[in-house]
Amino acid sequence: MTSEIVRPLNLPTAGEVRERRPGRGASRRPLTLPHLPALRGPQVTCTLTTIDVHGRLAAPALLQLLGWGPGTSLQVADRGGLLLLTVSDLGTQTVTVRWHVGLPAHVRHWHGLYAGTRLLLVADLDAARLVVHPPATLDAMITRLHHEVLGGDPA
Repeated sequence: MTSEIVRPLNLPTAGEVRERRPGRGASRRPLTLPHLPALRGPQVTCTLTTIDVHGRLAAPALLQLLGWGPGTSLQVADRGGLLLLTVSDLGTQTVTVRWHVGLPAHVRHWHGLYAGTRLLLVADLDAARLVVHPPATLDAMITRLHHEVLGGDPA
């Protein structure tokens, strides 16, 4: 059996790597970035949440931002595929002590919302409402935007 000696691998130091970089110190062209729309500001805040097994949403930060504490009575309305939660004396839902809000079963079933479904929640402070964006609505919005920006068939 013959033994071969393996030569050690000499790796360059960080300083040597920096010195060898081509174009170091040369002027670089700035990146061109697309124009992004301005955010509306603090009047609109959003988060993602998941429906639990009891049909509840956890959104303490948004509920507190809206000034809706435990015991606040909320009405749930469907508007074009969005769910709007607003304060109402006639509301059927109540903010719980753990800052949860339940969605009625018939609303969840109509929109295909089940335990584990992820939702986009948007607190619209100017309108004093919480807007729930179900996945189907998000899909439609994204598809329209992609068609508008990228072109092609929206379907």
